[in-house]
Amino acid sequence: MRNLKPVKDRVGLFRDESTNAIINNNFDEYQNYLKKRESMLKKDKKIDDVSLEITKLKDDIDEIKSLLKMIVNSSNT
Repeated sequence: MRNLKPVKDRVGLFRDESTNAIINNNFDEYQNYLKKRESMLKKDKKIDDVSLEITKLKDDIDEIKSLLKMIVNSSNT
């Protein structure tokens, strides 16, 4: 059984006297943390997806340019 002692001037934080660990016992704060973390993960994934799409578009443009150069060169001969 844990022997938890409240941390001075910190609501919801307790010190486990056997391990000296700080434990957050505030459920609402934890839920807010999880929501923020999920939001950040979604934002990071969206940025990665957009970056990948931009890379694909650049590759497509390079391919189109190459094909156009081939057409122009073949029409000049």
